[in-house]
Amino acid sequence: MLHDALGHPVPAFTEARVEASDLTEIVPSTCCADGIVVLLVGEQQRPAMAIVVEVQLGVDLDKPYAWPVYVTQTRARHRCPTRLLVVTTEPAMVRWCSRPLDTGHSGWTLTPLGLGPEGVPVVTDAEQARAAPEGVVLSAMAHGQSDAAEAIGVAFLAAAAGLDEERRALYGDLVLSSMNEAARRTLEAMMKSGYEFQSDFARTYVAHGRREGREEGLRAGYPGTRGSRSG
Repeated sequence: MLHDALGHPVPAFTEARVEASDLTEIVPSTCCADGIVVLLVGEQQRPAMAIVVEVQLGVDLDKPYAWPVYVTQTRARHRCPTRLLVVTTEPAMVRWCSRPLDTGHSGWTLTPLGLGPEGVPVVTDAEQARAAPEGVVLSAMAHGQSDAAEAIGVAFLAAAAGLDEERRALYGDLVLSSMNEAARRTLEAMMKSGYEFQSDFARTYVAHGRREGREEGLRAGYPGTRGSRSG
C-alpha cells in the first residue's frame, strides 16, 4: 500500500516480519538526554516549548538514531513543540552535529540546532554579565583560550558578587578552568590583591591553589615549600 497506493518507495526485501507493537519494550531504558529545558507560560505554567540539550565533543554514530527518540519522547511527555540543541566546544563538530537526519518517514527530517564557539557571544561588559551570569560562563567556556579571555574573566568577577554561593562556586570553577594560562594568572592576581569584586569563591579558589602549589613543591623537592604558608 505504501508503494502502490501512496507512491512511496519501499526497499527490496526478502521477508516481512510483524514485531511487537509495545514500543516501551524496544526503547532502551537508559535512553536519556544530557538535559531538557521546558519553557512555561501563564499562571497554569503551561509548557510552551521544550528544548532537548545534548553536549557533543566527538563523533558518536549512535546519536543520529537516539536524537529523534529524545525529541519525540520529550514532545509526547510535555505535549508541546520540541527542539534539539546540540552544544559543542569543538568548531569542527558543529557541521557534524547539524547534519539533517533522514528518519525514513516522508516529510520528517530532523535537523539538530548545532551551537559551537563561534555562535556564543563574547561577553566582556560587566552589566551584561550581571544581567545574565550564565551567558558570561558560556562565553568563558567558548572563548577562554582567545585574546578576550581576560576581559571575559573580569566581567565574570563583576557578576559573581551577586550570585548565591553554590552558583558562584560552580560557575567560577568553570570559568577559571576554561581560561588560558595568562588570563587565569591575571585573574588570580586580582583576587589575591583584594580586587573590588572579590568573593568567597575567589578566596577559596586562591587558597586551594596555594595548597596545591605547596603539595606540588614538596613532591618535586623545591626549596622553600616545606612548611611554607605563602605557596
